[in-house]
Amino acid sequence: MKLKTRIFLFCAAALIGMVVLAAISLSTLRQTMLKERTAQLCTLVVLANASLEKLHAQEKAGELSREQAQAEAKKLSGSLRKEELYFFVRGYTDDVNYVHPNPKRIGIVDPKVGKEAGERYRAALAGKTVGTVLALGTRPGTKNEVEKLYAIIKFEPWDWIVGFGHYIDDINTAFWRSTG
Repeated sequence: MKLKTRIFLFCAAALIGMVVLAAISLSTLRQTMLKERTAQLCTLVVLANASLEKLHAQEKAGELSREQAQAEAKKLSGSLRKEELYFFVRGYTDDVNYVHPNPKRIGIVDPKVGKEAGERYRAALAGKTVGTVLALGTRPGTKNEVEKLYAIIKFEPWDWIVGFGHYIDDINTAFWRSTG
């Protein structure tokens, strides 16, 4: 084999190696960003669940009726909102929305995706304390659907699901920016 051919093959192998290494690095970066976002969302629903546990303890102690405790829980969960960041509360079994930023959705099963979302949430919670779901959602002010990551937890005493979702298009944008 000629020296030119050997040098060419060596350079080609080095180039392929660098491309593979860059692809692995970028994939690891995206996975790390998603894991961090997932951990953040999971922490939020665990904290929300802890606040419900305190209200449930007051109910069990006779300090509040169930209706009072649940009303306080809905008020508290609904107040934790800023722009497109919010908690939602829905029935685990019946899929009825109890807390949602859109008042038209409260007290009903969302006709578009209510049952389907409930099925996804129940499947994600199967055998877990905190579940996660990745689904498409409509971000306010945009026309296209955007991926949204949800963390959910079941509050057993009231048969509720408490959840928090966050769009992950910022992760995808950062990922693609890193490729350039």
